[in-house]
Amino acid sequence: MNLHEIYLAAQLAKNDNVNLSDYYTKSQTDDLISEKVDKADGMGLSQNSFTNAEKSKLSGLENYDDTEIKEQIDAITDQIFGRGINISANSDLNNYTNTGIYYSTGSSVSATLANTPYKTGEFKLEVCNISSKLNVTQKLYPNSSALGCFFMRALPGGSDNSFGPWFKYQGEAVTTS
Repeated sequence: MNLHEIYLAAQLAKNDNVNLSDYYTKSQTDDLISEKVDKADGMGLSQNSFTNAEKSKLSGLENYDDTEIKEQIDAITDQIFGRGINISANSDLNNYTNTGIYYSTGSSVSATLANTPYKTGEFKLEVCNISSKLNVTQKLYPNSSALGCFFMRALPGGSDNSFGPWFKYQGEAVTTS
């Protein structure tokens, strides 16, 4: 039933209690119509109004996965603030020849590593390139105050291109005054 039919029914019933509050007045209807957006010539409701460059850029977008960039940020943050770059389980320390600070998170990782002198806990590995990638020194610092030592080895360069043995440097307690 439209508004006109309701009005006529109310007039016929001679009922003065007809509630028209849910309907717009003519002035309210005119205000709403004046704010509508007219259809533009040549444009449909789902017409593409992007430029070809914008459309091409949008079609190349995929759901963004920032996992890799977050991992890179975490690694850089760890290196800047002294912890270093995480050494993954089952890694070979012979492959760590780039200058930097690396770390093992504990015995569960250290026990799986190849060519390490320390498999029973967390450690930090410092790698220094002396003059080239073939002249490298590695220093391994166990996170154990009970040991009071560090380990060191070198990749001196030359024809065999292999690291020498690990050497353990044990300190002696010195009292200070």
